[in-house]
Amino acid sequence: MEEMRLGAVESKFADIVWANAPLTTAELIKLCAEQLNWKRTTTYTVLKRLSERGLFVTENSVVSVLMTRDEFYSRQSREIVEENFGGSLPSFIAAFTSAKKLSDREVAEIRAIIDGASGIKKAAESAKPAAKAADTSKPAPVHLSPRELARNAAARRRNKK
Repeated sequence: MEEMRLGAVESKFADIVWANAPLTTAELIKLCAEQLNWKRTTTYTVLKRLSERGLFVTENSVVSVLMTRDEFYSRQSREIVEENFGGSLPSFIAAFTSAKKLSDREVAEIRAIIDGASGIKKAAESAKPAAKAADTSKPAPVHLSPRELARNAAARRRNKK
């Protein structure tokens, strides 16, 4: 799976497409000229690049969305947690909250999300109680300090090279 990251310029361009799609390439060129001060060739180059990455498609001079903004950022978030925190959402939250105190409202929102997700999970688990009891293949998650998480992430990046 290709890494889903957008640079600052690509992100601005993608936001234009997401906000206006479907749109003709002529409309897109005009919007990019107005908002980004781009020439036609720059618009086509970036459109081609993001189309190759599976975000957009152009057919008969009409640009359409293949991956919505929410789908894109959801996938990007999952990749970041997987790559930098070994897929551990608790480790990500621990690292995030070590640098930023959550407001009561943010805590309540996160709690509601977890309650909603665990409600779905509990329903699935109740259908297979024996399988849950027998599953001991995964070790309990290890909670690391933010410094240890950063070291581990840097080591994983070095090992990929």
